[in-house]
Amino acid sequence: MTPAGYSPARRTWKRFTHSKRGYFSFLLVCLLFIVSAFSEIWINSRALMVVYNEGYFFPVVAGFYPDTTFGGTDNSEANYRQLKQRLAETQTGYVIMPFIPYNPYENDLDVSKPPPPGPPDWNARHLLGTDKSGRDIFARLIYGFRTAIWFSLLLYIFVTAVGVLAGALMGYFVLMQRFVEIWSMMPDLYIIMIIASVLIPGFWLLLLIMIIFGWTGMTWQIRAEVYREKNREYAAVARVMGVSHTRIILFHLLPNSLVPPTRSHRPKIPSLMNASDTPLSILVLADNTDTGTHLLSQLTEYRPIIAETLQMAVNKLKRTHFDIAVISAHIDGIPATDILKLLSETYPMTAVIAAYDKLTTEEVLAIAEYRPSALLKLPADNHQIKIILEKAQRSCVPVFEKMNCVRMENRFNVYIEGTETAVQSFTEAFDRLAGFFYPRTTALRELKTALYELLSNAAVHGCRRPDSLIYIRMSFVRDAVQITIRDAGNGFDAKSELEKQNALHPDRHSVPAVYGLKMASRFSDELIFSQKGNTVSLLRFIPNQQTDSRQI
Repeated sequence: MTPAGYSPARRTWKRFTHSKRGYFSFLLVCLLFIVSAFSEIWINSRALMVVYNEGYFFPVVAGFYPDTTFGGTDNSEANYRQLKQRLAETQTGYVIMPFIPYNPYENDLDVSKPPPPGPPDWNARHLLGTDKSGRDIFARLIYGFRTAIWFSLLLYIFVTAVGVLAGALMGYFVLMQRFVEIWSMMPDLYIIMIIASVLIPGFWLLLLIMIIFGWTGMTWQIRAEVYREKNREYAAVARVMGVSHTRIILFHLLPNSLVPPTRSHRPKIPSLMNASDTPLSILVLADNTDTGTHLLSQLTEYRPIIAETLQMAVNKLKRTHFDIAVISAHIDGIPATDILKLLSETYPMTAVIAAYDKLTTEEVLAIAEYRPSALLKLPADNHQIKIILEKAQRSCVPVFEKMNCVRMENRFNVYIEGTETAVQSFTEAFDRLAGFFYPRTTALRELKTALYELLSNAAVHGCRRPDSLIYIRMSFVRDAVQITIRDAGNGFDAKSELEKQNALHPDRHSVPAVYGLKMASRFSDELIFSQKGNTVSLLRFIPNQQTDSRQI
């Protein structure tokens, strides 16, 4: 009899705890499992508790609460981070938020923060920063770990159960061998792709498919163990005594056959997490799944091109399909303008990011002159920014007419004064200005065409006087460009003009990457457009106030 305190399970546990590496790894996995299992409490955009007008609300548990519940004007769900500030200002209640006040699907596009992908920011509770869409990376890692670990555990449990049962039947009755051999050769990944294209993909569908095609791995070991154990004396005695086959398999053979296969298959749980993560991310749930594959795929989009010579760099660029290439000012003594020319001729890129810390002002202006649509990424704190803007303004005087350029905090204000010539020069001016601050040059060219038609029609219809002013405000923030136009002329109707253009050219305003577009006239109305998919559509119509266009 085993002494008290020294049972086989306890001896096994003591041996396991002596392995410090395995023991602490086990504790770490348990901690991650517990944190991810209750991730809605630690990481969520919904408040844990809201106290408002002596009422208590628990959005994490109850779910949806409209903003009107807390004194707002919108029927959509309340933004609890803003609600926390609002209640603190009005002193009508308070909000208790989770430690990370973001959910994994929320885009944090606050204009006061750096554009995504953003760096870690403790004050904003972005512990690992944000991805290219502005979503919190730490939140996506925790939620993604929960998806991966639950998927892997369920897959391991069901695959093991089916594999053990099939292996026991194969070893005891000596059947199904050819069927298992054929079934194990089925291309499960291609079958998943075919089924996912026909049925609505989801977590449980992928789990079912991987169980159906993944149970054959353990069957051969179980078959060998059961086949060996059934010839032992205790199995023969059980058959002579009339014990049923089911009882012999479940209560006599399997307990003596499971130890070696189970021990050899335990390390396969991490491999199941990796193997299931790829189809889970790419084939089934795509961007809506917080998995490691989806997060790592974003890193490859910013992978640097390292090469010893310019020609090697060009060859590498050809093999990749990046929309943006990173070049330095000089490679092998070749000026940046020649590099840009060579890349433009050999590689169909939509934009070029030049290393701003190695480019001189003259090279910046030369590249802008050679290819106005090329992006020259300049940070706001660059010491050359003022000099470059001043020289760009002086070099563009014949084009800009009497245009005054001022850049402050990601906003670019443009005043076009005077004659119809200034309106007609808008196309080239737009290229030269927008090229400095916005990478989506294709979208800007389409937007430029639409704006040019709007301004030209205003001039043709006699809605502008020689002393009139067209005020254009362009805000380039992250993946959005917002443009406000006000005309101090005699009442150009922007609404009817845009509706007329949309009727003549229904696809003209399909501007990718433009989420907001505002066009207005001082004596007319303000139009607010928004993009859904690739179409910019009218959201709402707001009567414009009689305000001075110079004081926007």
